[in-house]
Amino acid sequence: MGIDEAGRGPVLGPMVYGCLYCPLSYKKTLATLSFSDSKTLKEEKREELFEALKGNDSIGWAVDVIDPKELSAKMLKKNKINLNEISHDSAMGLVDRVLKIGVLLTEVYIDTVGDP
Repeated sequence: MGIDEAGRGPVLGPMVYGCLYCPLSYKKTLATLSFSDSKTLKEEKREELFEALKGNDSIGWAVDVIDPKELSAKMLKKNKINLNEISHDSAMGLVDRVLKIGVLLTEVYIDTVGDP
């Protein structure tokens, strides 16, 4: 399983966490699909890769979208929650969700916000 974040945070938009999971035997195939940092890929290439993933029965994915209002509320309340904690909670929520549907995870890679 791999987990990464995209988004602009509380000022400009939602924070979105996504995960992809697949059998370990599929790891080499993933390496051949030209994935890279999405900031370096043109939009049409990102769409092409996403369509390839959606149509593949060996792969599963999930997302967690955190609304800007929710981010602001957590960061401004009396017992503040910082972005690192919000990010951690989102990533752990994705892991938990995938485990609850019966996926056996043996490896998890997380691109963290802040210190891991």
